[in-house]
Amino acid sequence: MEKIINVFKMLFTNMFIITFVYLPIIAHAILFFVMSLAVVLQQLLTSTKLTPENISMIISVLHIVVFLFLVLLFGYNTGKRRGMKSSSFFLNFPAFLLLIPLLILYYITFYNAVSDIGQSAFYAIIILSLNYVFFAAVALLGPPNGNISYLFFPVIFIYIAFIFGFYLAVRKQENMIKNRKIMFICTIITFLLISLCLFQHHLNSQYIISKELSEKEASTEILGAYNYKPFTNSTKLTKLRAKPTITFKDRHPTIDGATALYPVYASAVEALYKNINKGNVHEYISSTRTPNAYDNLIDGNVDIIFVAEPSDEQLQRAKENGVELIFTPIAKEAFVFFVNSNNTVNNLNIKDIQNIYSGKVTNWNKLGGKNSKILAFQRPVNSGSQTIMLNHIMKDVKIKKPLEEEYIDGMLGIVRKVADYRNIDEAIGYSFRFYTTSMLNENGIKLLNINGITPTIENIKNGTYPFTITTYIVSTKNTSENGKKLIEWFLNKQGQELIEDVGYVPTINTE
Repeated sequence: MEKIINVFKMLFTNMFIITFVYLPIIAHAILFFVMSLAVVLQQLLTSTKLTPENISMIISVLHIVVFLFLVLLFGYNTGKRRGMKSSSFFLNFPAFLLLIPLLILYYITFYNAVSDIGQSAFYAIIILSLNYVFFAAVALLGPPNGNISYLFFPVIFIYIAFIFGFYLAVRKQENMIKNRKIMFICTIITFLLISLCLFQHHLNSQYIISKELSEKEASTEILGAYNYKPFTNSTKLTKLRAKPTITFKDRHPTIDGATALYPVYASAVEALYKNINKGNVHEYISSTRTPNAYDNLIDGNVDIIFVAEPSDEQLQRAKENGVELIFTPIAKEAFVFFVNSNNTVNNLNIKDIQNIYSGKVTNWNKLGGKNSKILAFQRPVNSGSQTIMLNHIMKDVKIKKPLEEEYIDGMLGIVRKVADYRNIDEAIGYSFRFYTTSMLNENGIKLLNINGITPTIENIKNGTYPFTITTYIVSTKNTSENGKKLIEWFLNKQGQELIEDVGYVPTINTE
């Protein structure tokens, strides 16, 4: 018992104090010293003929080299201390006792997707590395939010430099020969774990989608809707079967809505709106997507919007602004799930979907597919498809927090990422049938059957497809008279025929 107590004393008095107190203090002191040195060096180099890019590279390299060299010197100085010679236990590199578990924890976190700050392993690492305040703060708060690699690289290489410096100081001591085998095993385990972490980090980086790329995809989605813009001789717009039963020659209703429904109301605008400035068609019709469309309606910027059902936040915002939203069902649509066309899975049931998006099932082999990690893309909160996902598919099952590599801002982005992003077969995403098959017509994906039922128009009509949803025209009490007339037109035979001809399932039988 006494020996065990002495071992723990040795552990906390030597390893803990040095690696948790002295080493971080020295590392931070060195960091600020080197940063100050870098500022001086940059001023000196700016007077030379070097380019800003070369100067930045030189400073970065020197920054790293000087920093790690000074940490190595600290390790060497620690190994030369007199007390170390009498501590055979410490000469077994007790720093490994911290470094190896830390590396295991890093690997677990990398494997479970490094960029999700909701991961318990992430917080465990932050706690273990909290003595490195600067690096922990950068990892937790720096861009991109929650990227553990900002903590992994500096902290791990600080420990490696310290241990190597310590080894240089004690390698010739006699009792080191006795412990060489232990040292060798610790070294192999450490570098194996580092290699695994770096490899997993590389795999993660293949999936990470930057904010700039997400914004680019969102912009591309808007450009895709431009193909349906009215009064541009677009061949994609749907014509009425007969002469319009109503036209608007003045006080034209202003419309906004979801991208997926844009072909419906854009076709109506081209058929029904007269006497307008065709160059300023954006004054009457826009497609800012579901979240912005609800905002525009609540703020009184538009008369009506074409969207799926609202989220709780959108309903709450309307209530807070004293706006009563009026929902008029106009069409039925299928909410679909799709995978890469190379994925061997063709059918899922509702429970499978819930298990995937709650995080209970993370590998396709649990669903009859290949042995590969499931990359489950999500849409942002308050988007039409995310609201449907939460309210109709997940219901009371809590959806997992989306990882950075799983988050897609626009519908076009989520479809294309599943189709060909990094050539991955592991992805799954969701959207609306018409948008996926007609507006985008992406060849790299396939729609999944749900409970063995295919998302076809016929199965939407007969109600057998499980994820059949309703789309709406949403208005308010302040909607203009012409806006109300447009809603009535969509409920009549001609409006419902247009919906059917575009590719949706009308709520009223047109036969």
